[in-house]
Amino acid sequence: MRESVLPVFGENLRALCALRAPVPQVARDLGLNRMQMRRFLNGESFPKPNQLQRICAYFGVDARILTERLTKAQLDQIRRLGRIDVEPDFNRAIKEAADFIGDLDPFFEPNHELPDGLYEILARSLFQPSVLAQLRVQVTTLRKARVVRGVTPKPFFEAYSGFVGGSTYRQREVRGMLLRQSETYMISFFHEDPRRMVATFLLAPSLRTDLAAFEGFYSLTRTERDGLPRATRCLMRRVTPSCRNLIAMAHRPQFVPFSDAPDEIQAALSRPL
Repeated sequence: MRESVLPVFGENLRALCALRAPVPQVARDLGLNRMQMRRFLNGESFPKPNQLQRICAYFGVDARILTERLTKAQLDQIRRLGRIDVEPDFNRAIKEAADFIGDLDPFFEPNHELPDGLYEILARSLFQPSVLAQLRVQVTTLRKARVVRGVTPKPFFEAYSGFVGGSTYRQREVRGMLLRQSETYMISFFHEDPRRMVATFLLAPSLRTDLAAFEGFYSLTRTERDGLPRATRCLMRRVTPSCRNLIAMAHRPQFVPFSDAPDEIQAALSRPL
């Protein structure tokens, strides 16, 4: 075991030195002599605990550099931030899946078509098709990833979770990600326990810019139910960030009878999938 991980530490140390300073300078900064530094770089020995502590503090890493090769993403993070951000211990499975898929960065490229901001999504309710749902979502760019946040209306939450009465904002809040594809966009919302569900919106720029910025369809991962669809058409439009618009949005009901919607909205949402 010792022989198999020694080269990993040596490779990591070489990569870190390449980001920071020439090897002789790094050795001086760390209080190491030339022989010690050479043995570490060549994967011939491990540092003592006090030496490892200095190395980790100097490069902004942790003791995993002894056994786990630094990834390109981690090295890029050290180059930009001077450290590796400490990651929470959850979401290991999704990170493994993402690493298996490969380079997903192009899916998060920023664009002018769908900038950050507040949006309204219009869709027929998948629980009550005679009702038009008017949902609000916030699109935000983090360092690179594009994420979305919204709040599941109380009737929706109760319909799919079985939780009746007294639900909190946090329980009904949903978070997801926005992925840019070659011609379309995908939003996936992840609903937490007790019902692990994914709501997916596939959207394309609308030809009817007077109607909405994007149109597509919305689906919910659930079992078949008599008379209730699992997918329906939807529209998404940006809310211009003005005080008047935000106040009007806050007072707009989240549900209205579908028959009360403007004719062009009814026609767009009634087209076959």
